[in-house]
Amino acid sequence: MNRLFIATFLNEAEKDLLGSLLGSSNAFVSGDKWHLTWMFLGDCNKELEAETLQILEETASNCKSQNITYDKFSIWPSSMRPRVGVLESSTAPSEFIDSVEQMQKKLAPLLTNPGEQHAHFKPHITIARFKNKSNDEIQFKSENLPLIQALNEVALVKSDFKSYKIIEKFSLRQE
Repeated sequence: MNRLFIATFLNEAEKDLLGSLLGSSNAFVSGDKWHLTWMFLGDCNKELEAETLQILEETASNCKSQNITYDKFSIWPSSMRPRVGVLESSTAPSEFIDSVEQMQKKLAPLLTNPGEQHAHFKPHITIARFKNKSNDEIQFKSENLPLIQALNEVALVKSDFKSYKIIEKFSLRQE
């Protein structure tokens, strides 16, 4: 079984900009993992992976390239119970949200545990993970936001909890 998700990774210029906003902390996620998750699929067999690739190719051809703006740093689920630090987009492009919701509807019947999907999609990039209940000391220069990410492609990604491997990428429609 493969643990899969659908994502768009930051390009090198976007990673450089985000890196300049971070202080030093063991809590920060490495730059090669910074991505916008479109959908988490969980454990998938090869058949589901193949079906997902077909749906992802169709979604990519129907979704135009666009930018998403991250304008807020947050601690989830709360500052009292920190688990991750994220950059959020308070005004994600509606066409992007529509594409994600259509893809989720098409893939949900194929998933073994569709209940893992969130009821309301919140575009974000995880930039920190907290290992214990106390809020690790992190420095983030939020006055230098926003960060703008170009959504030009989407990828099916395999995770082994330590690293990510891109299975296949699809370009979004150019206009």
